[in-house]
Amino acid sequence: MSFEVITVGIFKGSSYVITHIDDGRYNWYCGYVEVPKNHIYFEQHYDDINDIECHGGLTYSGYRFRDGAYYIGFDTNHFDSEPCNNVVFVENECLNIIDQLIKLNN
Repeated sequence: MSFEVITVGIFKGSSYVITHIDDGRYNWYCGYVEVPKNHIYFEQHYDDINDIECHGGLTYSGYRFRDGAYYIGFDTNHFDSEPCNNVVFVENECLNIIDQLIKLNN
């Protein structure tokens, strides 16, 4: 299985990371968005975050990529993901999640 960081970016002061996974049979992308320490969803499990809409729903929450940085994330490894299984789509979803996080914390 291969795991590769494809993109690391910042949008409106929040970082996001896009990864690509290939298990030899299937391949897919994942998008992760850092949740600021002062946010209501900081250190919340993704199953408890119901206000964020993204492709396939959130499938990850935890510390990843940088020390002290808490991320929520999603993946494109779903039955209906084929048209969405690309970097452009995943990056747009990450930016959308950042906008939702900002709106929810205001």
